[in-house]
Amino acid sequence: TQQVAQAAPAVTRTQPEAPLPAPTAQASSAWSMQIASQPTAESAQATYQDLARRYGELLGGRGVNIVRAEIPGKGTYFRVRIPTSSRADGIALCERYKSVGGSCFVSK
Repeated sequence: TQQVAQAAPAVTRTQPEAPLPAPTAQASSAWSMQIASQPTAESAQATYQDLARRYGELLGGRGVNIVRAEIPGKGTYFRVRIPTSSRADGIALCERYKSVGGSCFVSK
């Protein structure tokens, strides 16, 4: 018999298991609130899970996008971003997030 070796595709998991929200893409807006940036996808995911537990009342139901970014002189980082419907929505959410102890900024 002939054996065929199949390599599993390389998959970087950037989404937590349920019950945390699935990543969402809001076609109507490119704006988001960035809440963290980490050197690995795994640490970005762990940071998101921690922040989602701590600030679930603000982050719940909004989804998350973990975006890979090349930072000159520093290497690759993974940005943890919460999608918003507009710049104004992002600013309002970020202000509320800061008022309860979070750190954030709004970006495209």
